[in-house]
Amino acid sequence: KRLGKSMTVFPMHSTHHLQPKFDATHFLAKINEIRSQFDSVRICLYWADFKPETLAMYESEGFEIVTAGHMFDPQFLSRLKSIDLTMCNHIGTSVFYSIHERCPVYVIEDNIESEGHSKHGKEYIDANLKDIQYRYNFRKHMIQLAPELTSPELIVSQNEINVVGDLVGSEQVRTPGELQRVFQLLEDTYSVVITDVYNCSIVVE
Repeated sequence: KRLGKSMTVFPMHSTHHLQPKFDATHFLAKINEIRSQFDSVRICLYWADFKPETLAMYESEGFEIVTAGHMFDPQFLSRLKSIDLTMCNHIGTSVFYSIHERCPVYVIEDNIESEGHSKHGKEYIDANLKDIQYRYNFRKHMIQLAPELTSPELIVSQNEINVVGDLVGSEQVRTPGELQRVFQLLEDTYSVVITDVYNCSIVVE
């Protein structure tokens, strides 16, 4: 009730080694273009991005800053379900979660570069340059497959559902009961194999 119609923005986040570098002025301008359509706008930051300069940038625009918590927190995914629109400047897990939950996604095209946090980070970039470039190219690939992602419309198209579904295996989602039967089958199979191994006698000639 407090949030009303809510938009949550997921800026591309840092990692243990890398920090994304993008045009903050451009990013904030794109957010402000559509903020009037919502009762509340929240910026969801990764733990590594809670830095004074980053907080000040978003707080100066009047945005509420939140985090979904640690990825191993039992409530991590549940906290992401109270969103009416997801906005981001990259293709991350927030896009896949949102489309799977039929929450509209608005991806703005942005020029992002990676910077190392330290000497170790710079070494990481040099050693993983192809992998880093692949991630940036993947965003372009996703937008080519689902150009609707670049529209701020509050709808989720069937094409977006199909594209994301193919990538993350939405058709393979199982209920708790189905998963329990799968695990039980694996456990039964494992028990039989182990029993057979112990019952075998090995002859060395």
